[in-house]
Amino acid sequence: AIDACHEIIRHDSEYLPVHLRLGEIFEREGHIEDALLKYRALIDTYTVRGRAVDAIDAYYRMIDLSPEALNLRSELVELLRQARRTDEAVEQALIIANTYFKLGQTSRSLEEFRRVLSWAPPSPRIHSEYGQALLKLERWEAAQSEFRRAVQLDPNAPVTLAQLNLTMAVLGQMSSSEIRPPRIGTSRKKYSRYSAPQIPRGGGVVSRQITRPPGRTTRRISASDKSMTSSSVSGDVPA
Repeated sequence: AIDACHEIIRHDSEYLPVHLRLGEIFEREGHIEDALLKYRALIDTYTVRGRAVDAIDAYYRMIDLSPEALNLRSELVELLRQARRTDEAVEQALIIANTYFKLGQTSRSLEEFRRVLSWAPPSPRIHSEYGQALLKLERWEAAQSEFRRAVQLDPNAPVTLAQLNLTMAVLGQMSSSEIRPPRIGTSRKKYSRYSAPQIPRGGGVVSRQITRPPGRTTRRISASDKSMTSSSVSGDVPA
């Protein structure tokens, strides 16, 4: 098969699809490096000739062999958008965003999600996967917003509904924990030396009882009290 491909190339070097076929043969026979070199050369040739969109199949073949090559995926996303193959472009863009998240590059991941949202048509999947990334980062309010948008676009998505309910429950617990009633017994009242009024069980008016300060057993006698005392004493003495 390889010899047949080389024979075709000798007769018509401009026939580029045969180079893709040759790369597939290298791949099937286990010559991965040769296959990658052939695909890369084919992509560059299409690009130089202004036919970059025709290199989409070669990009897919390279990505199958090197799934971690995120730069290739990014280039493929742009080509798919140019070819108006939007669903495939979204698929590849989400793979990029989720891969960055798995690699621990969370800021880059969130940036990729936002980039997809900027050009892709409304999609519950994009909002749902973006919400999952935010949920893992414990950015509850942002995650809730994305899940809510996803549910609005697809009300019958059970997983997204469950995730929305989860974020609402977490936010509800957080808001309720911000204001807590004081614990009983934590504050002690400072009582004065005067006791509070006592209310009897049977009702009625109760006078206020005053407790004498310690160390003072007698009260001061006023002037009126003295006059009353002297008059009563003088009345008792016989003339």
